[in-house]
Amino acid sequence: MAKKIICVATPLYAPQIGGPATHVALLEEGLPKSGFLLRVVKFSAVQQLPKIVHHSVYFFAVFKAAWGAEFVYALDPVSVGLPALCAAKLLGKKFVLRVGGDYAWEQGTQRFGVTETLDEFVIKKQPSFSVRCLQRVQSFVARRAAVVIAPSKYLGGIIQTWGVLPQKIQVIYSQPDVSTAYISRSDARKKLGLKEDEELVLSAGRLVPWKGYEGLVDAVARVQTQRRVRLVIVGSGPHSEALQTHIEKTHAHSFATLRGQLPHADLYTWLVAADLFVLNTMYEGLSHVLLEAFAARTPVITTPVGGNTELVEDGKTGLLVLPNDVQALSAAIIHLLTDRAFAAELAEAAHGSLLRFNSDIALQSLRSLFETI
Repeated sequence: MAKKIICVATPLYAPQIGGPATHVALLEEGLPKSGFLLRVVKFSAVQQLPKIVHHSVYFFAVFKAAWGAEFVYALDPVSVGLPALCAAKLLGKKFVLRVGGDYAWEQGTQRFGVTETLDEFVIKKQPSFSVRCLQRVQSFVARRAAVVIAPSKYLGGIIQTWGVLPQKIQVIYSQPDVSTAYISRSDARKKLGLKEDEELVLSAGRLVPWKGYEGLVDAVARVQTQRRVRLVIVGSGPHSEALQTHIEKTHAHSFATLRGQLPHADLYTWLVAADLFVLNTMYEGLSHVLLEAFAARTPVITTPVGGNTELVEDGKTGLLVLPNDVQALSAAIIHLLTDRAFAAELAEAAHGSLLRFNSDIALQSLRSLFETI
């Protein structure tokens, strides 16, 4: 039987870190076994080109890959979404979109001075012309998709504010990459050169302003008055220089370290070795790294924003603290480092909750959807 060809347009691809890269890995692992053939078009292949040029080159790459495909599947609404939509329409193909975040808000926060939370952003007219243009583009692309996939109920609600009909939106939860070989906490610490009694707080993700890394550094600085704690932040991104400057200005270099981007297996080793995983974020669609911390049985502290409340039940599977509440965050860190039995209970319950995020469930949902397109 002939395989159903899908053209996948992705902004990120392994070893890059992020939701689209993880999602493509899930597709490549599971869909070919079910009669699908994937043609993946990576934006990273053209990213080094000048801006207008790279979108034009990317459009032709998608156009070529989509020839003979059943439909085009784009993993963001702007950088790959717009050229992928254009290619699909020219070829008369259906267009499917997965939205992992509000692109206009993310770019506005990084480049155009946006300071509101996403919930505030979507209901307020933006003063920046560039931000309004990005909002129009993502809305234009999403409203023309046959189906829009959201990785959380929260993001499904955000997408509706773009003018997308609710019946077009399908929530399929993101899946963590938990395929790494098991390693014990003791072995993980030996591998990383950590002492058994050394207290380690870990955070990881893209280094972008809304992740709140400066607030985390300040919270761990307050913890230092009561106990010696090491903070390690894994990841890379446009905010790395500003974060390093903050660490130096606050004299936090004695306990805080930026490790840069690591392969997934190395990140898993750090997760297992850590006493706590903390994500002091202003926004998450659905955090893969929180799910990976659950898989590593590492106690979690994060914020009650975005899709986090669909993952973490406060006091049951982790602790929730308002973003950048440095005093409350430091108190939560001290609480879990002091009450190890409670921390272990949270971690075990969080690990049990991963049943909701089984990759087989996600693949079956995607297969069922793709077979009807």
